Amino acid sequence: MSAIDHKAEAENLLNESFGPSQAAEAQAHATLALVEQTAALVAEQRTANLIANMNADQSAGYGIPKERLLEIQERLA
Repeated sequence: MSAIDHKAEAENLLNESFGPSQAAEAQAHATLALVEQTAALVAEQRTANLIANMNADQSAGYGIPKERLLEIQERLA
């Protein structure tokens, strides 16, 4: 998985959308910025889910097999 800074990309697209471009172009840039921001939120949620899965065996009796924890840790590395 490639590491894309979606938040920075969204900020760049929004900055471009408020430049001296035409209205349609500005709208396209704003739409792309929203897509990039959504992708950034999805990436953050994925990381949070992986962390939660790693810690699940420590809370409320939710256990994850050791093999699965090792797999998750390898994917995060």
